[in-house]
Amino acid sequence: MLSERCHMEIGLWDRLCGHRMHRACAEAQDVEKGIARAELRVLLDRIAKGDSAPSEYSQELKALEAKIGLSPDESRAERVEALRVAAAAVVEDKDVTEEEVKRIVAIQNALGLEASSVREELKDVARYALMSQVRDGKFPALQTPGLLLEEHEVPHWVCTAELYEEKVIRRYYQGGYSGVSIPIFKGIRWNLGGYHGTPVVQTGMVATDSGRMALTDRRVIFVGAQRSFSLPYKKILALQGFTDAISVQKDGLTAKPVFFKVEDPEMVGSVLAAAIARSRGSGATQARRSRRKTEGAGARD
Repeated sequence: MLSERCHMEIGLWDRLCGHRMHRACAEAQDVEKGIARAELRVLLDRIAKGDSAPSEYSQELKALEAKIGLSPDESRAERVEALRVAAAAVVEDKDVTEEEVKRIVAIQNALGLEASSVREELKDVARYALMSQVRDGKFPALQTPGLLLEEHEVPHWVCTAELYEEKVIRRYYQGGYSGVSIPIFKGIRWNLGGYHGTPVVQTGMVATDSGRMALTDRRVIFVGAQRSFSLPYKKILALQGFTDAISVQKDGLTAKPVFFKVEDPEMVGSVLAAAIARSRGSGATQARRSRRKTEGAGARD
């Protein structure tokens, strides 16, 4: 039997032990694999950083993996980890530009990974890229079957939502008796005084409905099982984000904040804030145009 490495005869003992090469050959192979694995790590790091055109590394990547003897699953795990590192670096500042998206796609292609197989790894890249586009005034236009919109109204975001509102959950009095206690007969006393109590009202957030929430270019729409309503952007006074919800404070002396519990409050809040800002900016622009037209007509008169 010949050694797989040096192609020389293997001793009887090595053959009995099931060895396919000499011990010295096996040790030399392990050293070479260790060097190749270190080179693979460096190469994957260079691809993840996008130091140069990632496609240049594709053949070198395959050669190193073959030299190490990685299985298909091991190879994919190494490549996915490199893509995850690249994606984490891109989303660190939560602002993903179009150039960064192109670079991530180039890295993904160089690593030989199908887009459909790494959606989870690139989920945050897609989220923050969309947020960046929204901040730049580039809103998505969605289809909303079953939702009746006004003429030329454009929906930008639709999601499931739970409606929470502040309700009174408990009423009670807090206080006690005060005064003088006078003994009259054995075991009987007469209390001179009265009860001084203060009414206490305890409120809390209560889930009142669940349904769909839509953000358009004009308003917030909620369609629930119990009630449906809309909030025009011009009537919204304040917007606040939480880890699992957003709150909207509408105009009105007795109006209370409305809370929407949603799956991705960061995304919903970003789209809503940008939509409100754009709608008010457009309104200001239209007012300026109308004012200029009026002033121009007055000058002509």
